Amino acid sequence: MLKKMMLGMMAALLFLIGAPKVSLADAAVGDVIVTLGQDLTPADRQKVLDELNPPENATKIEVTNKEEHEYLGKYIPRSSIGTRALSSSSITIEKSGTGLTVDTHNIKTITDEMYLNALMTAGVKDAKVVVTAPFEVSGTAALTGLLKAYEVSSDKAIPEDVKQVANEELVTTSKLGDSIGKDNASALIAKIKDDIAKNGVPKTTKEVEKKVDQAASDLNLNLTQDQKRSACLAI
Repeated sequence: MLKKMMLGMMAALLFLIGAPKVSLADAAVGDVIVTLGQDLTPADRQKVLDELNPPENATKIEVTNKEEHEYLGKYIPRSSIGTRALSSSSITIEKSGTGLTVDTHNIKTITDEMYLNALMTAGVKDAKVVVTAPFEVSGTAALTGLLKAYEVSSDKAIPEDVKQVANEELVTTSKLGDSIGKDNASALIAKIKDDIAKNGVPKTTKEVEKKVDQAASDLNLNLTQDQKRSACLAI
């Protein structure tokens, strides 16, 4: 757990403090990349495109169900991932310092904040992100598409281990949200990340647990031991 947490937090910290990193400066402000689930019907594909409303020169890439299983298969059952890639997204490059925003539609499981936390771990820093589907879906397929879109926009590959951390974080936070509420789970993880960004990466599991306890106390959350373990895994 500590190794995974260190990898995720070091990745996030590198992007926060300005060490060598994948940079959105490699793409022009205003560039738009659209990711489309490969299994959308022609009608649903058009419905998604109408909602995302990308410019004619937007880059379009497809996301496959195979890719979804490659990234998420270790963390959630195959039956939950399903057999079709439907979640779609767009990422619009913003100027440095703008920050990251996420809006979702027809996504019933993954919250905006969960996407934000995972994207921050992957190094996405200044962008407007929209995640959607033609009807209600869990939203677990969308993150893979967003990471692919980011790689296209920056012309640099996000390391596979960082992708795995981002996906694992998304799933773990989602599971934690099932027990304490999605908004509470997202707020808890975001607060812990902010603490680590300001005060440094904890060196031991006990230090991680202390940060979880402090963040939970600040948010007036009473966590069980299982919930605390889930929070530790999510960071």
